[in-house]
Amino acid sequence: MMVIVNDKNEIIIKPDKREKIIQGIKTLVSTPIGSVPLDRGFGIDFSFIDKPADIAKQLFTSQFYDKLNKYFPEIKIESIEFIEKEQSIYGRFYPVIRLDAESLE
Repeated sequence: MMVIVNDKNEIIIKPDKREKIIQGIKTLVSTPIGSVPLDRGFGIDFSFIDKPADIAKQLFTSQFYDKLNKYFPEIKIESIEFIEKEQSIYGRFYPVIRLDAESLE
């Protein structure tokens, strides 16, 4: 099982296959849809940000499954959970994406 938390914005210079996939998924999750000139469908539609937390989580999850199947069809998702920051009055949450380790190899 592999866990990705989008908390580091580091770029790996000579990534292996697993690092390429993880870096690509991080890019997918952090890119606003419509901002990539030759692929306007790449990225996530962040219009869910102002929705109630439960709805926002569902919208993110469904988008992520669709986008991952389109751009990384060989990767299998085990689960998506959300971490909420303690004492946050803004309702911030961060996705924790668990991937099947066999599909990364």
